[in-house]
Amino acid sequence: MAAAEDFATERSCLLIEVTSLRSRAGAHAFYRRLGFTDVCDRSGRFVKELAWGQRASVDQDDLPG
Repeated sequence: MAAAEDFATERSCLLIEVTSLRSRAGAHAFYRRLGFTDVCDRSGRFVKELAWGQRASVDQDDLPG
């Protein structure tokens, strides 16, 4: 996720979005821990606003599985 956020930030993107099946509760918890907000009731659609110089911070304990 850090690499994806860095890639997007370097290209002046304002937000990043990921989607996931509603049944993937572990993935949804992971995205929320990274600062994503679920914006859709029907499907797992998570959005995070990016700021210049912002980078994802992930501990190994946060990884699903």
